[in-house]
Amino acid sequence: MKTLKVKALIITGMVTISAILPCSIGASSPPSFLKEKADVQSDISNINSHKENIKSLKEKMKADKKADNSMAVNVDKKELTKRKADMRQAKAYLRADKKDLSQDHRLIIKEGVAALKEDQKKLNESEKKLKKSLASNNDASVQSDAHEVALYQKKVKQDKSLVNNQRISRNQDMLASNEEIRKSNTGFNGFTYPQTAFAVADNWMLK
Repeated sequence: MKTLKVKALIITGMVTISAILPCSIGASSPPSFLKEKADVQSDISNINSHKENIKSLKEKMKADKKADNSMAVNVDKKELTKRKADMRQAKAYLRADKKDLSQDHRLIIKEGVAALKEDQKKLNESEKKLKKSLASNNDASVQSDAHEVALYQKKVKQDKSLVNNQRISRNQDMLASNEEIRKSNTGFNGFTYPQTAFAVADNWMLK
């Protein structure tokens, strides 16, 4: 009977401790990656600019051909070659910057999952210690063990929330940048489609 009362008090105490523990323990917001996202937007803007330049040059070359201005046509061709090279370079930058953004998100999520696993391990260990203290009626250790359990319960909960927020942040960034790429009609649909499909599916699983 005494043991049951002690267990009931411990459970009540753990709930109370968990409620009053600082919310800042292990909690932080996902990084915004403002520079990386700005780089992607800049790449898309450059590609759109190159597209307009190429379009204008093609129209000019067409007009010069019609006017039978062979010298101007020759200059147009050279300029068109340069603009197409600029376009290829801008697309290469976009691929690289998109990859960097994705990898940065992946690294943060990986670190969050590692922290979650570590805190879950510590929670399991502290729960075992508490059970031993209760079984041996070691009242001196019960209170500190219960506090430790409540602490890691709080940390595990916050770790899970942070990892979920990191995944949501990654998915939002991928979807937003892919939508901008789609609107710009840069010819990257095959490159972005797998990312978009994954982000949509992952968001659905996080609901």
